[in-house]
Amino acid sequence: MGKVFIEETMISTGVNRVEMVGLIAFIKRSGRAKTVGEAVNRLENGEFDVSELQELMVQQYELNRPVMNTEQEDEV
Repeated sequence: MGKVFIEETMISTGVNRVEMVGLIAFIKRSGRAKTVGEAVNRLENGEFDVSELQELMVQQYELNRPVMNTEQEDEV
């Protein structure tokens, strides 16, 4: 595989450098790409929907917390 330049991918996807690092790590860890280079190349080629991947990253860290009882419900 040839050299991978992240700047070209940042331009084509509109993602900044900080977000790109997290996005590439997410793609690699989730098994969507075997290597970091493959993840960068596939992003640059438009094989992934960046906004969908970013939403999946956020959902991964969300917790389903039980609804807390309010004071009014306790008094009734």
